[in-house]
Amino acid sequence: MTETAIPDDGLARRHALREREMRRKLLALNLLAAVLGLALWSLLSFIDLAGLPGPLSVAARAIQLIANGQLFVDLAASVQRVLLGFAIGTALAIPIGFLMGWYTWARGLMEPYVQFFRTIPPLAMIPLAIVFLGIGEVPKVFVITLAAFLVSVISTYQGVVKVAAGRSSGPRAWRPATRPCSGGGSSPPRRPSSWWACARGWVPLGPRWSPPN
Repeated sequence: MTETAIPDDGLARRHALREREMRRKLLALNLLAAVLGLALWSLLSFIDLAGLPGPLSVAARAIQLIANGQLFVDLAASVQRVLLGFAIGTALAIPIGFLMGWYTWARGLMEPYVQFFRTIPPLAMIPLAIVFLGIGEVPKVFVITLAAFLVSVISTYQGVVKVAAGRSSGPRAWRPATRPCSGGGSSPPRRPSSWWACARGWVPLGPRWSPPN
């Protein structure tokens, strides 16, 4: 037993060293990319390309906004907008996703619209939202709600369908994750599809973090 453990330990040690060296190289490349990006940004601002401000100007303006508190006001408005849109989108998506997964008639009625709007980028809905909802908080929250709804409803629906299809193996799938795998094998507990849908609902919300007008 000891003769086989020593080479295994050496192999694991070499693998850990390679992983550590790779992480160091990736970190160095990331830092180099950041420096090169700042240098290119400074060069473009130096030649006055379309009035592009440089890094120092942006940093000075950021310090000014932090000093007068305006940055925190804008950040609070953006967070409030995103949380409200996410809450409304997921609150609508989870029950609709369950209906689509449980009942064929619900899937037949709702899936064409879900699939149609899913192919349209939420940002492309901004002009239409402004035309019908005006200029204010309502169209912004609507776009965020639509983005969260489409991702969450599809994730919920797919989770319900998979659970229904694998219902026969449910007891084996919900065994404690700490039990060792036997000959038949056991899988760790499945994450509820509704929680996974909520998590995925955050993904498309990043580009919508804009300050208030």
